[in-house]
Amino acid sequence: MRTLTLIRWVAALGQAITLAWVYYGLGFAFPAVPAVGAVAALAVSNLALSLMRTGTPWIGTRYGALFLVFDILQLSLLLFLTGGLYNPFALLFLAPMSIAALVLPPRGVVGLCLLVLSCIGFLDVWHLPLPWIDGALTLPSLYGHSIALGLVIAVVFVTSYISVVARASRRVAEALAASELALERERRVSALGALAAAVAHELGSPLNTIALIARDLVAELDSEDPLIEDATLLSTQIERCRDILAQLGQAAPSDGGVTGDDASPYTKLPLHALVEAAAAPHRTDTAPSVGLRFIRQGTTDDEPQVRRSAEILHGLGNLIQNALQFAHTQVDVTTTWTVHNIIVTVEDDGPGFSSTVLNQLGEPYMSGRENAGHLGLGIFIARTLLANTGGVLTFEVRGSPLESQGARAVVRWRRDSLDLRRQNSVTWNKETTS
Repeated sequence: MRTLTLIRWVAALGQAITLAWVYYGLGFAFPAVPAVGAVAALAVSNLALSLMRTGTPWIGTRYGALFLVFDILQLSLLLFLTGGLYNPFALLFLAPMSIAALVLPPRGVVGLCLLVLSCIGFLDVWHLPLPWIDGALTLPSLYGHSIALGLVIAVVFVTSYISVVARASRRVAEALAASELALERERRVSALGALAAAVAHELGSPLNTIALIARDLVAELDSEDPLIEDATLLSTQIERCRDILAQLGQAAPSDGGVTGDDASPYTKLPLHALVEAAAAPHRTDTAPSVGLRFIRQGTTDDEPQVRRSAEILHGLGNLIQNALQFAHTQVDVTTTWTVHNIIVTVEDDGPGFSSTVLNQLGEPYMSGRENAGHLGLGIFIARTLLANTGGVLTFEVRGSPLESQGARAVVRWRRDSLDLRRQNSVTWNKETTS
């Protein structure tokens, strides 16, 4: 409401100043009273709109469309009184249409566009003469028809262009919001897993002590002692607690989580372990009949140590999930590291990507598979999250373009930006040099 009100006040003020300048400054004769009445009507309607703001800062699309209809008709009346389409201010028809294209649904935009085109057609035929020095300015009718045609083309083009750009912007904004939600969820899951693993680790030592004391009590008590039953039950429950903690430690990411201590074992892990952790939630529930194989290409001693990252976990998880959904029998996840790069490749033997949309993958809501529409927002989220970590995501078709043998997604990082060993080595060298 505030934006619409401000724009309409600016329009009313501009119209009033223009009419005053033309009538008093230039001395041009035109029906001043009806023209001033039209400007006053705009001011009164905007005052009513301002009073509506007491309830809410937002205005519905229906009321917004009605006010834009009023603005179009009011501008048409002013142009009718001051020369029609010969008046240079006829270009102001683009203003309400630009606003409509940004905020109104397609049906409202089309309706307002038809109204503007109708007003242009009316003013092309019926209007008062254009005020000029020593009377009215007479121009050829063909010139007026040309102006009408130009305005029609401008209105249609500008409205369509703004509508497309606004719709694309809204889709990107919605997709980015979904990315933030997915990242926040992954961070919470990682933090919860780290907490569970830490609790299981920290409670292990005191629980072992309690279990030892309980076993000694059971061994020392006589079978006829009334406390033997309680001691046995205590020992049994302690073993049950140990089993629960062991399961909790296995279910939680053993090297994961996000804590404030970079030296903690819960914050960094080998590259292959991070990739397997990303695939873990999707190994059985996504496609239980599809095989998932992990391949490491590189020496174990030189394997990168990476920080557990919610962005990488969720980004790689989306890629692996999509591969499992479309694979026929097998998905291969290959981790490769060289002196300069870290590469993770996800390959499946499914239908592959359509060649027509291969270059558009990663745009929000763009589906690239031939047999279903699963891809789109998930790939956008994966590309966005991985880009935040410095990764570059590309897609390829396995086999020849004519006979696809599956799809391949490749994520590439500079090793210096991801490998904690390399970063620590650089830091140590700098400190030693200093």
